[in-house]
Amino acid sequence: MTVIIILILAILFTERKNEGCPNLLPAVFADPCPKGWLGYQMKCYYFSVNEGNWTSGNSHCSSHNASLAVVGSQETLDFFLRYKSPPDHWIGLQKDSGQPWRWINGSIFTEGHFGQYEEQELQKSENTMLGSTIYISQGFHLLS
Repeated sequence: MTVIIILILAILFTERKNEGCPNLLPAVFADPCPKGWLGYQMKCYYFSVNEGNWTSGNSHCSSHNASLAVVGSQETLDFFLRYKSPPDHWIGLQKDSGQPWRWINGSIFTEGHFGQYEEQELQKSENTMLGSTIYISQGFHLLS
């Protein structure tokens, strides 16, 4: 009986204490990122070690109710470069022939948004999608 009363008092105290901060309590009980994922700026990121092309990476993300990352700032790019593993990683940026670079969410990529990048030719192979894609390496590489 004593334990139940203490628990009720603790709950009441917590609710009163957080009345001025309504978003604090839900954040405490929110699920963290899944095991093996990294959290950054309220999002969870997974750096896969599986090899494949952009399409297979995009499909893999979709199967986990996720998408390839949209890099919206230099800080986010720095986060990716800091935590990526040795293989290169696909991100959600693509370019169809004659079209501008677009993020997977439909927004247009602004050149120079992340400073210097290096243009490289996309080598044709049966595993490469039509159009172009971007990946994170030690630099910022646009494949055209």
